[in-house]
Amino acid sequence: MNGVIFSPIPLYRVAHWIHKRGQHHIAYLVYGLNYFLTGCQIPASVEIGQRARIPDFGAGVVINGSTIIGDDVMILPHVVIGQNIRQGLEVIPGKVVIGNRVVLGTGAKIIASGILTIEDDAIVGANAVVLKSVPAGHMAIGIPARNVPAGKGTNGETDDNLGETTFSGHTSTEV
Repeated sequence: MNGVIFSPIPLYRVAHWIHKRGQHHIAYLVYGLNYFLTGCQIPASVEIGQRARIPDFGAGVVINGSTIIGDDVMILPHVVIGQNIRQGLEVIPGKVVIGNRVVLGTGAKIIASGILTIEDDAIVGANAVVLKSVPAGHMAIGIPARNVPAGKGTNGETDDNLGETTFSGHTSTEV
């Protein structure tokens, strides 16, 4: 199987359509079915643009209900998009807005205190913990994540050898 049948997106779209028509209890049942079948938690209140992809059945993906996701976004397994609702004793509403053509790497955690924006063409690296906004065309890498212009290494040099990875002076070409 190619995973298309078990993608969480189609059932999310049904739940979202029902939710927009005010049938919140039925939408919640569809959300529960989606969670049961895929293990992916996407509340019906989330807004997801066109052609978004969540491969591998959405394994471990958790998305907060106030999230807005743009078009052509790829969300890899075990991504958590949430909010930090308390700062001391004060409750702070949080919201994550993800732009178009964004890639959220495996295991990435995006935690908003207030409004956090990941702008168009950004990449969130695997296992990165994003606590602040990511500008357009940048990569968020590390724990906590720091923003690096896309196409640059951590030392600021441009990687002109696509498909090659260098570790301590050794180069290996990926297939």
